Amino acid sequence: MKSATDIVFVFPPAYGNVGAFKNHLGVSYFRAVLNKAGLHTEQYLNDRSGTIDAVAADILSRKPHIVGLTAYDANLMACLALARSLKRRQPEIPLLMGGPTATFGAKEMLARHEVIDFCVRGETEEFGLPIMEALLGGGRIDYSRLPGIAFRQGGQVVCTEPPPLVGCCAGAEHGLDSVAAP
Repeated sequence: MKSATDIVFVFPPAYGNVGAFKNHLGVSYFRAVLNKAGLHTEQYLNDRSGTIDAVAADILSRKPHIVGLTAYDANLMACLALARSLKRRQPEIPLLMGGPTATFGAKEMLARHEVIDFCVRGETEEFGLPIMEALLGGGRIDYSRLPGIAFRQGGQVVCTEPPPLVGCCAGAEHGLDSVAAP
């Protein structure tokens, strides 16, 4: 039996690419930050064909505390089908949606799909750690103080302020978008 994982990240394949779960570069950057902070994360990879229910069971066999799904328009239906299957098996597990579709459509996604608990918006390398720590910490958390997250509160969808772009907070000499002058 496998030990518990804090967060399992999943990048479901788009239609026509059944079974090919790929490593996602943005998630890899985020995982490096989380792992450095002592969180145990995993990128779910699966190159064999299988049903949504079989994939959900395989993901849950890793005993994650949180599952994060990376959503693009092309794989959104696969993300939602997988989310429904995960919630049928383990209703209490927090399901996060990230990626471009969640970044730009968080409010609509949460309003239409109750199976998704949170949307994480934007690049997470510099602001995502407090979100994950809050979710893993349990208890009563004021998510409205955290940038880059969308959630439901009192029957309403709340979207906090957009997060800064990577490199904007660390100063001109840091970040992926920075160029050092000679």
